[in-house]
Amino acid sequence: MDDHIRIMRRQWEINSETFRDRIGMTGRRPSEEEFQQTVRDLAVKIRVHDPGIRGVLDVGCNNGYLMKCLNPAASEIIGVDFCHLPLQDAQNINPAMRYVQGEITRLPFSDRRFDRVLCYNMFHYLPDMETALTACRELFRVLASGGRMVIGDLFTIEHRHLIPEADQTRWNSPDRPLMHQMKNWLFVSATGMVHLFTDLAAHRVDLQPQAGDIRCPGYRYDLIVDK
Repeated sequence: MDDHIRIMRRQWEINSETFRDRIGMTGRRPSEEEFQQTVRDLAVKIRVHDPGIRGVLDVGCNNGYLMKCLNPAASEIIGVDFCHLPLQDAQNINPAMRYVQGEITRLPFSDRRFDRVLCYNMFHYLPDMETALTACRELFRVLASGGRMVIGDLFTIEHRHLIPEADQTRWNSPDRPLMHQMKNWLFVSATGMVHLFTDLAAHRVDLQPQAGDIRCPGYRYDLIVDK
C-alpha cells in the first residue's frame, strides 16, 4: 500500500469516527435539503430508474447514504470503498446494497458487469492525474455496453479560475482535515478525461455543471459517459 492510500484511509477513518451523522460521514456538511438537491440533480444524470437496469455500482460509496437516497430500481447494487469503517456504517444505513472493500484502480469485477456506474465526490482525493486516468479506464471497463456512468463532483483545471477567493480561503482553512483542504486536492484535466473516453469509443461524453450545488456554484462538474 503506498503512502497516499495509507494517509487517506486513516483520514477517512477519523472522519467517520468524528462525524456520526449520515451526511457528515461522507465528508460534506450540507443541510439535508441541500443534500437532496444534489440527489435530485444526480438522479436525472445517472438515470438509475430506467427500466431493465440490473446492476448498479457505486465506487467510493462511503456509508451508502447517497445510493440509498437515489434508490435505484436494480436487482443488484454494490458499493465499493477503500476504507472499512464507513462500510461498517453502510450495513445499517443502506442494507439493500452489498459492500466490498477495494480500490478504484483495481475493481474486483468482471468486464461490462454493471448497467450504471457512479463515482461521486472522490476524484479530487486521488494523488495525481495518472491515477485518475487509470481509474477512468477501470470504471469504463466494468460498465456494460449501453450503460451509463457518472463521475461526479469534479474539480477541474479548466474551471479552477472560477473559484472565488472567499471559497479558496474557506477550503484551505487549517481547521479543516488535511484531506478537505483545497491545496491537497487533485484538479483533474476535464479535457484529458473526455479525450480518454472518446478514445475508448464511448458513445457519448458530456461534462455538465452541478445543479443545486452545495455552497460552491459554478466550478464543480459531473462527467456523464454512455458506453
